[in-house]
Amino acid sequence: MEKGGTTIVPEILDGIDQRLEALYQDVPRHRGPVQAGESPPCFFVDCPSIQAGRKRMGAREFLAKFQVAFLAGMESADSLTVAMNLLRELDRLETASGLVIPQGMIATVGKDQATVGFEVRYREAPVAEEAQTMQRETTKGAIR
Repeated sequence: MEKGGTTIVPEILDGIDQRLEALYQDVPRHRGPVQAGESPPCFFVDCPSIQAGRKRMGAREFLAKFQVAFLAGMESADSLTVAMNLLRELDRLETASGLVIPQGMIATVGKDQATVGFEVRYREAPVAEEAQTMQRETTKGAIR
């Protein structure tokens, strides 16, 4: 995962976790990639990559990819049902910073697992130290 652009990622993971809690109270949830040895049914919520994009108006753009995996065990019908529910229910996520709308949602369903993936594009302003440097650089020559 690339450094930077991580301020909103924990908020989005929390938003996903809250939605899963509301929908599937009794199903355990884990953060990170799918781990072998966990007893199904359970969820894994992860942000496997963050890519930095161009700077615009002093803020850096980022593209974060998220995955929600559901281990169903032996019930493939459960995997399909959960995947369809997640596609419908994760179309808007409440975070501490506001509403996040995922893009490019896709689901893959196997015999004992369903995975829903999506992307979130966002911008982050520079941290205070970078902002001061930018301010000095942009006002240089304007001071008399």
